[in-house]
Amino acid sequence: MSKHAHGANSEMLLLLAWLSMLDLQKQLRQDQREQPWKYPDRESWNQPRQPVFPEELVHGQIALALGCFKRDPIYGPLFEALVAHRLTYIDFPRVAWALELAGLANPICALFFSDSSEYSEHQQKSEYSDETDAFWRVASSHPPLHDRLHRLSQTWNAGVCRGARELQSFFGWYLELAARPLQVPFFLVELLRISLRNVDWHVIAANTLGEQPSTGKEGCCSMRKQERQAGAAAEYLGEVFRVTGDEALDVGQQLPEPERTQALFLADLCRETTKALRLFLINGEAH
Repeated sequence: MSKHAHGANSEMLLLLAWLSMLDLQKQLRQDQREQPWKYPDRESWNQPRQPVFPEELVHGQIALALGCFKRDPIYGPLFEALVAHRLTYIDFPRVAWALELAGLANPICALFFSDSSEYSEHQQKSEYSDETDAFWRVASSHPPLHDRLHRLSQTWNAGVCRGARELQSFFGWYLELAARPLQVPFFLVELLRISLRNVDWHVIAANTLGEQPSTGKEGCCSMRKQERQAGAAAEYLGEVFRVTGDEALDVGQQLPEPERTQALFLADLCRETTKALRLFLINGEAH
């Protein structure tokens, strides 16, 4: 029976669910070999031992998982920043407390879901005020992402509300598209979904257009909510063809003839289609 129970938010429960799928015992044994001074032998059974799983090993596993974003030179830095902000909502000492060295499930500890906004003293401080701040600071300092936003804005007709809808749609679609080829762990995907829901897309759209966010934005958007988001769709299709072309190229190089020639032809076709869609956006033909 549990002797201690604490509330855990969604971020913490997602992390624990992911950790439960890893071979943490292997990581622990390796750490014991490399840093044995952290695990002194007990002189007697009455001497207390280290009660929790080492917190730094949890951070190490997360750092390895975040490496998946390095494979996306355009949107990877943004996703990494958004995840970093969500991770500050996790009480890592409590995560380590919930894991036992031997059984990896401490029977005296219990966690229950709680959406309380109470801030734990053990939570980290974020370098961003919120997801919107994280998004724009990365976008304004990372030229490839800034260029993509500018290109996408060519279809907005200088409309902030339209841009907000286009951005929200595109990044939601792109996350689902990129998760598989980037091999993003499920808990990072879920953290990104939370982050993208919290972004104020009107602010991002206004900043992209060099304008101030308009007041009464909800009414503005609701009047034209059925408007077709052609710009986001074109940009998304471009990403679909890019990913498909890259995979066809990688696989095709390992195939025998004539399959190899067919796969390389498909990769080239995808590349040309992507260029055509980019031109479609740049010329502002989507409406």
